[in-house]
Amino acid sequence: MDIKVSVNCCKGDLCNEKIPYSLPEDEGQLNGKLCESCFTNNTKAECSSTERMACRGHQNKCLSYAATVYRSDNIVVDYSMKGCISEKGCSIGFDALPGYRKERVFQCSETLDS
Repeated sequence: MDIKVSVNCCKGDLCNEKIPYSLPEDEGQLNGKLCESCFTNNTKAECSSTERMACRGHQNKCLSYAATVYRSDNIVVDYSMKGCISEKGCSIGFDALPGYRKERVFQCSETLDS
C-alpha cells in the first residue's frame, strides 16, 4: 500500500482554487529495506502481519500508525497501518492530512533486515 500526500498552503478565501493538484512521483527504485505491511479499518486494534513490503527510494524507516479520524462529514473512522516511510515523513507526521485525528500510535523505527 502506498499513501501519497501533497500539501500546498495559501492565505485568503478560495485561494487554493488555482493551485494545481498533483501527487508526488513514485519514490524510486527498491532500496533493499523491508517493513511490516498491514492495514485495518473500523477497529481500534493495531494491525499486525507477517507480510513485508519492499521500501523504495528515500523510504528508510518503518511506520506504525493508529488513529481515530473525525471527518468533516461527521463520520468517525478508526484505522491503523504499517509500512515504509521516509525520515522526512517521520519528522512531518500526518498533521497535514484532512480531518481532525486523535493519534494513538505514530512510531518510526528502523527497517527490517532484507
